[in-house]
Amino acid sequence: MPLSAELISVGLAVVGAVVWLIRLEGRVNTTERDLASTNAKTEAEAKAHRATADALIRVEEQLKYVRELLERHFVIEEPAPRRRRTGGSGS
Repeated sequence: MPLSAELISVGLAVVGAVVWLIRLEGRVNTTERDLASTNAKTEAEAKAHRATADALIRVEEQLKYVRELLERHFVIEEPAPRRRRTGGSGS
């Protein structure tokens, strides 16, 4: 039974469609894998950011406590403004 041109064309179209679907699935899998790694990286960065923010809050609280202690035990005076000396003749 000889193969007709129409049958060959249909066969090539089917093979082409299968190859296209396989490549498309590969791209989808790659995109999902990249997205998962990006999400994991983003979550790790957000967790580190929250830890840094918490540490800064603790430092601010400790600085406030130290300042209150210093103000309670020492009189802190604001320095007097400095007068500018003019280089004039002195009159």
